[in-house]
Amino acid sequence: MDQTEAPPAVPSSEPASSGTAPGAPVPAELPAVPPPSEPAPPPPTEEELRLPVYRSAVRWALALLAAIAVAVLVVPLVGPALSREDLAKGKPWRASSKLADCYPEKITCGGGRTAVFFHTLEENQPWVEIDLGAPTRFSEVLVYNRRDGDQGVLDRAVPLILEVGDDQKTWRVLGEQTQSFGLWAPKFEPTTARYVRLRSPRVTYLHLHAVEVHR
Repeated sequence: MDQTEAPPAVPSSEPASSGTAPGAPVPAELPAVPPPSEPAPPPPTEEELRLPVYRSAVRWALALLAAIAVAVLVVPLVGPALSREDLAKGKPWRASSKLADCYPEKITCGGGRTAVFFHTLEENQPWVEIDLGAPTRFSEVLVYNRRDGDQGVLDRAVPLILEVGDDQKTWRVLGEQTQSFGLWAPKFEPTTARYVRLRSPRVTYLHLHAVEVHR
């Protein structure tokens, strides 16, 4: 029998075993270079250390001055009005005569626009009298003149006498205003009386915005 020769072996292009080809070699990481160090800041000076203290002290000083200003300027003006009772409020009163009906809450009197609470006729020594209801101790009377009209109208209340009593017959004078005024606060020692009267010692009209009595 003829023997057939085997064909010569042909080199294969496939690898002998399958798998994943190794990747390219990874270069080794270089050590990180630290950034250049900045120079340390200089220590604060004594003036810089004291500056926050100075600023805090200035703020406290300004707050203290503001509080003192309020106490000196505002409290004397607003405090009494807020804290002291008006003993004359709501009490009965009468006048020597009546020119017209007045309604101060409606700001009208005799058809005119004014907040006076009474208006007498033109007469000799007109007056208005407030009955406190019983002998009452007080130390201050505030008289508010009419707030509208020309100077001649406002000066109808000048001169003006403040007097008090207990029987509507005998009166004690506590003060007299002889100059034009918007608000009159006569000075007198604390006193006790039932009636408070304001009287003009001449021929004139008398009309006032308000009268307050305080302890």
